[in-house]
Amino acid sequence: MKKNFLKKALAILFACCMLFGGAVSASAADEITFNPDDLNTWYSSSIPLWEEVNPDVRAWLRIPNTNINWPIVIGPDNLYYNSLGYDKKYSKNGVLWAGSGVRFGDAESVSSNTVIFGHNWTNYSANPAIARSSDIMFGQLTSFHHLSFAQATPYIQYSTPESDMIYVVFAAFYTDLNFRYIYENPDEEYLAYMISEARERSLHDYAVEVDSTDKLLTLSTCTRAYGKREDQRFVVMARQLRAGEDASVAPAITANTDFKAPQF
Repeated sequence: MKKNFLKKALAILFACCMLFGGAVSASAADEITFNPDDLNTWYSSSIPLWEEVNPDVRAWLRIPNTNINWPIVIGPDNLYYNSLGYDKKYSKNGVLWAGSGVRFGDAESVSSNTVIFGHNWTNYSANPAIARSSDIMFGQLTSFHHLSFAQATPYIQYSTPESDMIYVVFAAFYTDLNFRYIYENPDEEYLAYMISEARERSLHDYAVEVDSTDKLLTLSTCTRAYGKREDQRFVVMARQLRAGEDASVAPAITANTDFKAPQF
């Protein structure tokens, strides 16, 4: 029964992400604009259903203007879900999975840095496509490479069974693996360093205040923008909206003309 439900659920979820996930063709990329109404749809009610099928499901991630709209799982270590699907069988495309030290719960109790990984097998060049419908999992994350897309997509939705949360993006960057941005619960000193380093590396300058008291969301995927080497990543970092902040207004986002490139 559960197996049949999972197959149907995966098929429906995949179809919805392809058809209704907010994806646009590259030819229409210049027409993408910020629409605060996109933040009115939530999927937290789907989490308990998925937990019944795979108890490792803990949360949900949705990025407007993309087909990134998936359950988040967690394994015993960061590599457990590297080649597994939501049904825990082999899958090249895989899932979206949280770092093994990530804490879930309400907006106050989640990790200081909620780290989420996902594969990108198709959209990893130095000039990635924008929201191309054939790219799945984190294939469309590299759309944030482009300033126009970043300006149209300033917010990310993250849900747990306890809370629906909005995070505002403050950095999008390429990095070598010497920058350790994947610590889920660093102390305030290291968190401050991570924020500063992410801003320095960011392709865009975001008019978003962020400090070590904020809750961060870090999304990480593969890239080959700097050649075939495997020790490079594309990362988007955001911080949880503070009390009283208005997600109906997009922050100013401009080009960073002197960003720090990966140090190979």
